[in-house]
Amino acid sequence: MPPKPGLSRCDNEAGAVIEVELWDLPLGTVGSFLAGIPAPLGLGTLELIDGRAVHGFICEGCAIRSGIDITSFGGWRTYCNSLQHLASTQEAVGEPN
Repeated sequence: MPPKPGLSRCDNEAGAVIEVELWDLPLGTVGSFLAGIPAPLGLGTLELIDGRAVHGFICEGCAIRSGIDITSFGGWRTYCNSLQHLASTQEAVGEPN
């Protein structure tokens, strides 16, 4: 906790464009950052739309099978915003979360 996004590579036919954030970490902090990544997340190689390969969060297979596919939202921030919007809408009409 809190929930975190992770990507899964699939063939080009089944894949989709997902918005990601690019961060620049100082080389000296990468080890401690990696040590703090909880399973089932990991770091792996992501291919950006411009063809660059960068490191990013990926999911272990067990998380993919039991996780929520948020591909249709286009990215993690959009998905989180949709949850906040849903919660505020339910609250406004008196529905339980």
